[in-house]
Amino acid sequence: MCFSTGYLPQNLYSLDSCYGSLQQLNSLIQNMNDHNIRAMADVVINHRVGTTKGSTGMYNRYDGIPISWDEHAVTSCSGGKVAILQRLRIKNTKNKKKPPYKHND
Repeated sequence: MCFSTGYLPQNLYSLDSCYGSLQQLNSLIQNMNDHNIRAMADVVINHRVGTTKGSTGMYNRYDGIPISWDEHAVTSCSGGKVAILQRLRIKNTKNKKKPPYKHND
């Protein structure tokens, strides 16, 4: 039984889920192709849930996925964006390049 609507994946590198296996997905896409129906992925960026609890008791830690920032940046709405943009600016400043992103808060 699935408790998620599919927008909170725990394993970002595996398509196997309670909705079906990778083999079933491949079969579905092949069947769609055979009938000239195009497959489309519905992706919501930053909708995910961790595999273990972080320091605040929320499931926002990912086992097996090395990250260079804390759990807040991974699952928050703006904290992660700000932290990532700051890192990009620092990195690009060292390389004497213009930052690729502009943060307007």
